[in-house]
Amino acid sequence: MNKSANLIVALGLCVLCAASAEAQLLYDANQPQAAGVQMTLTHLSVNGQTLDLGWTITNNSDHEVWICESINKSSPSVFEWFLDEDARTLVIRRRFGLPASYIPQERINPAARYVRLGAGQEKTESISITLPVAPQRLIPGKSGTSEYAERLTLEIGYYDESLPALLLEIVELAEHFNMNLGVGYYGFRDDVYHRFFGGKSIANLFKYDFWSFGPNVSSADASGEMWMFHMGEIDMGEKVLRTEVDGVSIPYKSNYPPLVEEETPSDVTTVLTKLDVNDTNLTLAWKIINNTNHDVWVCNGYNRGESIYYFERYIDKDNKTLVLRRRYNLSSEGIIVERYPSPFRYLRLRPGQEKVESHSFTLPVTSITLFHAPGEGRLNVESAQRLAIEIGFYDEDLRALILGVVDMVERLGCDGSAIRDLVSSDASAMRLYYRFFGGFTIAGWFKNRTFFSNSVTSDGDEILMPTMHQSLNGEQVLRIEVENLSIPFSIH
Repeated sequence: MNKSANLIVALGLCVLCAASAEAQLLYDANQPQAAGVQMTLTHLSVNGQTLDLGWTITNNSDHEVWICESINKSSPSVFEWFLDEDARTLVIRRRFGLPASYIPQERINPAARYVRLGAGQEKTESISITLPVAPQRLIPGKSGTSEYAERLTLEIGYYDESLPALLLEIVELAEHFNMNLGVGYYGFRDDVYHRFFGGKSIANLFKYDFWSFGPNVSSADASGEMWMFHMGEIDMGEKVLRTEVDGVSIPYKSNYPPLVEEETPSDVTTVLTKLDVNDTNLTLAWKIINNTNHDVWVCNGYNRGESIYYFERYIDKDNKTLVLRRRYNLSSEGIIVERYPSPFRYLRLRPGQEKVESHSFTLPVTSITLFHAPGEGRLNVESAQRLAIEIGFYDEDLRALILGVVDMVERLGCDGSAIRDLVSSDASAMRLYYRFFGGFTIAGWFKNRTFFSNSVTSDGDEILMPTMHQSLNGEQVLRIEVENLSIPFSIH
């Protein structure tokens, strides 16, 4: 490809035409954009001096959304850009909902600006980056080095809800708890405090007006913009609009050293070792390998009566992928009551250990669904063309994490009983309760379910957990995908 050839994106088309090559506009299938909010690339050119991009964000939903406008409060429209660790993808990113562990210590409370995009509104933007691209990052991580990027990824964070209304609801809910908001988290585990008592942390910042947070949130509805500083490990629910373009050639400053995190064993991997589809059975085998220097906990199925079920089985919304799913931390909003799973089983995998599995399914594969949202997980096809296997795991000491949550509830002197009637009669309050005050739910189950508390306090290699409405956040997912198959399927 001519390194200086112009690449132009025609509005509404999925192909970028160049003088001597074609570049294809792609979308990330693993993280689809939310219905009603779309990002469309309208211009991409690479000339001798600059990389120029243009795009529109359109809110086709019936409610307002809030778009990340800047990852630096004082500088509008600031992006990060860097070559990904694959050494071929240039990432241009404006997101803020990333793990706090990535924020450099010298950057105390970095703040991001968010702006409202009303129903039916459109936001048009562009950016120009001097060539060769030199990395510019707020949040360090693993990067690659190459003379040219062959792929471009544009990522912009957003909230598919009213961000100021969400924060004000959290503050209001926190007031129903019998706890002193002035009690800080010092002396507690920071990750436990932020991850499982995030609502208390937000209410505390709001009430005591740290960094003018309260007035900023309260005035956001009128002004149409607000800023947020990073709140540690609180998962605020930021989603991501993403567009990918393959087949480009973008000069990159290859003499820049890669920005890498400290090299430590950190990978949990899975390898498919067998796949056979014959006239009667689908047979699979794989192994899960703990390459880290610490214990991890892998989801191993769930109990239904006297039986242990190892997978949910259903056709994905693409109408062609058979999903075999064994995950725990999923929404129970659409759960089928008579199939309510309890308990889930997690097995410890020590450093260097492998977990070898094999499973056989009679054909046609029949569906079993537990966690599907209403209207999903019930698609029927004669045969699946793809296979996806998903297995949840916690890349941390799950036993210590749960005990840390229980200990913090005892220190706070609050069991959440003051709002039990409220959340049981208000669906919105209940969702916020599980999402931002999940530690109280975990401690309540620990107190009232002996199978749970006994398995946590023992030193065994298995933990049995009740379904806790996504309170125990932090589960990660191992995924295997196989294309070009034909697997008979039946919903019955």
